[in-house]
Amino acid sequence: MRSIKKQNSFSVKRKKVVSKKPKNKDQRSREYLTYEEVEKLRKGVKTHSPVHAHRNDTINLLMFRHALRVSEAVTLRWEQIDLKKGLFHFDTRASIDQFRETLLGNVSLS
Repeated sequence: MRSIKKQNSFSVKRKKVVSKKPKNKDQRSREYLTYEEVEKLRKGVKTHSPVHAHRNDTINLLMFRHALRVSEAVTLRWEQIDLKKGLFHFDTRASIDQFRETLLGNVSLS
């Protein structure tokens, strides 16, 4: 009996792609907003959209104080917020840990 070698019907040659985008650390000296920048942002939100100013300001302040990403802020649900205890619970995507956030800081639940 003759053996038949199985061959791929196609072959892909991969080229090494060099990113032309500069690294963040080369573009700017920091990856966070200062307190003054946050205050300017809050003022801008209030004057830009006066109808939803309070809501937008609250979301921005929550994101700044608790270092939430946009994806974490927009996926918050009411069952994650405990108004009586002043806590909210969220999952971080980076480490898949659960955190309980208070006004004092992060407390890991894992």
